[in-house]
Amino acid sequence: MDLLLDVFGPVVLQRQPVAADGRAATADGYIPRGGGRHNTTTRSTHRGESDHSSESLRPVLLEATLRLAVFVGCVYTSVRLTQFLGKLKQREDQAATRIFLKAKLPSRVDIEMDRLHFNAHEMAVAQDVVASSDLETTFDMIGGLGDLKDEIMDIVTLACSREAQLQGVGAPRGILFSGVPGTGKTMLARAIAKESGATFINVRMGAVQQKWVGEGEKMVSAIFSLANKLAPSIIFIDEIDCFMRTRNVVEQDHVVRVKTEFMTLWDGLLTERSRPVIVLGTTNRPLDIDPAILRRLPRQFVVGLPETADQREQILQLIARRYRLAEGVDLGWVAAQTEGFSGSDLDALFQAAQTVPAREFARALRENARQERAQAQARANAAAAAAEAEEAAARREHSSRTRPAANLDAAAVLRETVVDLSRRTMGAARNVGRMAAAAAEGHPQGDAILRAILGPARPSAEEGGDTRPALQMRGISQDDFRAALDNVRPTGKWREAAVAFAAARMAAAAAGRAEQRRTQE
Repeated sequence: MDLLLDVFGPVVLQRQPVAADGRAATADGYIPRGGGRHNTTTRSTHRGESDHSSESLRPVLLEATLRLAVFVGCVYTSVRLTQFLGKLKQREDQAATRIFLKAKLPSRVDIEMDRLHFNAHEMAVAQDVVASSDLETTFDMIGGLGDLKDEIMDIVTLACSREAQLQGVGAPRGILFSGVPGTGKTMLARAIAKESGATFINVRMGAVQQKWVGEGEKMVSAIFSLANKLAPSIIFIDEIDCFMRTRNVVEQDHVVRVKTEFMTLWDGLLTERSRPVIVLGTTNRPLDIDPAILRRLPRQFVVGLPETADQREQILQLIARRYRLAEGVDLGWVAAQTEGFSGSDLDALFQAAQTVPAREFARALRENARQERAQAQARANAAAAAAEAEEAAARREHSSRTRPAANLDAAAVLRETVVDLSRRTMGAARNVGRMAAAAAEGHPQGDAILRAILGPARPSAEEGGDTRPALQMRGISQDDFRAALDNVRPTGKWREAAVAFAAARMAAAAAGRAEQRRTQE
């Protein structure tokens, strides 16, 4: 406290007035400049007042010191608490990510998940890990590729096998599937994810292309670091030409930085042969991909259209497993008629051929529903008629007790009612049922008359009355395939039409330029 008084006391104390000539003023006069004589009494009085002021400032300084200490303590506690909660949240996220990856990769017992640590970006990328159990496509479900499929299977097997790595068989840095749409490139990727046994990371461009500057590079770094931790891994990029397009001078800086970061990390993975990471891409436009990316994709496969009828028939046989075919359908004939069709076109052909039996089935369902509603209405009318008959019987019994002479012959009443019904046109079957029930009441053959008018009541399903077979859609016939061939245009034909259209446009443009030159001359 004495130290605080020595430091802050002179500042807080009221300053003594200063004369115009620079001498300090006192209560009795001015102190001479240059160390002249001082009035002893004045100095003693001033010293006493200073001591009194210091004593009065002591509580103020003490309170200020306490407030400052409390403020500093609160700030420190808040900072430490925030850090603790952040670390606790990070531990929870780490545990959740490990649990998620264990569920996604149950067969990867070689990965010690409990020892792995992930940053925030790696935990975001971990959500794109594809579990093999979530996929159904296998290599056996892909047809029409011949030796190409076997070669791809061999490459993936060697790349993900530790025994092959020990023998010095290196994994390729990248694999590229190119070809026209619908030839099965994405199906091959799904089959690789299903049967390779490697960690399959499906990269989404929306996750990489962030709006904040620098986040895209961090996401790319997280993709490769996570793939390295979970190696052997496959990084899959569908439509890679949209992401790795040829660089140009008008491209935005952050896009160039993301591509550069991707290629840099891709090359860096070569230093660790024991942890192979493969980049797998698919594209319909290989010429649009940056040459530096193509150089890093040494294994390039062109997945083309099925050229022979046998290849198309093999694809048709695989697709036919999901459909119901009629007897006598010749898929060999269909394969011969589908030259230029891709695998996707053949699937579309099956869907178009199924349209005819599907529409017939829809009409049968509507007719069945209409009959169900009519029968339900008839049963409701019969129940209402029975209720009316009971009420009429109760009224007649009451009337017979009060007026015995007023009882009429039931047969005469029935004949009179039928004659009345024949004259009048009733608008609702419910009223007819009620009148018929009232007329037949009390007659010895009243039940037979009701059955003749309303028809027999349909038993419920619990009573075993509904024994009709369930409706089934008929299989796809040969005629259905003939009709579908006129509605499905193959990819090869579209490609020929696009090439012809482009050639026509180029010819028209050349003719226009020639005409313009002749006009200028």
